[in-house]
Amino acid sequence: MPYSVAVLVTACILAFNSLEAQDIFSPLSTQGIGQLRYRTFAHNQGMGSLGTAYTRRDSMAYSLKNPATSSYLKFTSIDMGIKLGLNEVVGQGEGNRGMFDDYGLNYLSLAFPLNPRKGWTLGTGIAPFTAYGYESFTMSADSFMVEEHLFDGGVSEVYLNTAIRLWSNREKRKEAQLQHALSPADSNWRLPLAQTLSGGVQGNFLFGQKAYTHNLYFPNATDLAAVQMKSNYIIRGFTYKVGLHYKLSDLHFTRYKTTPEGGKKKVDHYMDIELGAYMGSSAKNRASLEQYATSFFVSGSGTSLADTSMPLTTTNATFTLPNAFGFGVMFTKMDIWKLGFDLDYTQWSRFALEGLPYRAFDEWRMTLGGTYSPKNDNRFWQRLEYRAGASYWKSFLNQNNKQLPGVSTTFGLGMPFGKTVKSTVNLGMEVGALGNRNINPFEERFYNVYLGFTINEFWFHTLKEK
Repeated sequence: MPYSVAVLVTACILAFNSLEAQDIFSPLSTQGIGQLRYRTFAHNQGMGSLGTAYTRRDSMAYSLKNPATSSYLKFTSIDMGIKLGLNEVVGQGEGNRGMFDDYGLNYLSLAFPLNPRKGWTLGTGIAPFTAYGYESFTMSADSFMVEEHLFDGGVSEVYLNTAIRLWSNREKRKEAQLQHALSPADSNWRLPLAQTLSGGVQGNFLFGQKAYTHNLYFPNATDLAAVQMKSNYIIRGFTYKVGLHYKLSDLHFTRYKTTPEGGKKKVDHYMDIELGAYMGSSAKNRASLEQYATSFFVSGSGTSLADTSMPLTTTNATFTLPNAFGFGVMFTKMDIWKLGFDLDYTQWSRFALEGLPYRAFDEWRMTLGGTYSPKNDNRFWQRLEYRAGASYWKSFLNQNNKQLPGVSTTFGLGMPFGKTVKSTVNLGMEVGALGNRNINPFEERFYNVYLGFTINEFWFHTLKEK
């Protein structure tokens, strides 16, 4: 317990610092409310962000993508992840490119079971929702005038998640097993397949700002005043998500394998099939726009005192975030391997922010991914879980009134540690691109590393529940 408490306290400190330290330098982040941060655990990120139908048989991990998946947790789960990446912006002209940092907190999450028998869990966390940052400047041909555009800010979210088991045939299976024990000679007996249906609800509070600074100055003229204009959107809002998850466990398949002696050997296989779905939306939320302008004179390396040329004005506004829908399926063989598919659709054409005219496209995304674990505790490399995935999507982002395509490939490792309850260090790597410079002014290529920690503990459990 003391070790876990120290980890949680350290994680909280790093989390709040990281929220302020979000660093992104992307021209695409200037659109809408910024560049999206997909809140996904590192163990899901290694599978291409797969997660709508994701659970584990050992009940030690879940997915943030579908709030219903946490109903399978048996332990208190602490998750923290960071992102370390590079964005390369590549234009159409030769040598027209730049490399920029993209790093920060990916998520900090705490979830625990309130009633393990009913699958009732509660979770909370914090994560960035969007990032917003870019700088550009232009200079006149005679170097008389310089114009700067500075973008800075981002939106974060705090969420509260609860899930519960809606239906299960566990009691029916127990009755069938008891009946068979009393009448073992019954040749028609067959154990019903284990089935579980869970539901979950998640509420999110959004907070942050979108700041834009426009500077205009004349470096070679001391009698002309420089002008600085600032616009700052302060954003506060709420979104919600509901999810369902269905699991059909221990489907039995039999095949016969030829032995070296030429005989036949019966081999039994057991598989789980999981289905997941979610829907997210928001009401109209409030934002306020602060605007003001100042002027000053530049002389050598110094500047005069700023003079207010436009006083601070505050305008109340509203904004609407899009509806989101997702469906996923996953096949699992005793946690030795997993294979899944997700399809996500987001109505970004519904997005609106007063005073910020912007056309967004509806976004859809397809993801295919899976894991493999040799399950050999005697050798380190065979104790790991190997992950891989690929995604293709049509982004909501707009370039010259064209929708941007995106593609990415991910790889990951899960490294277990701990003596009592298994915890995991998760490592993910992603390579991808957004846009196509053959038909657009530029494209972004990204190279990301995700590092996550999943710590499972017996917090909030009674001795009986253990």
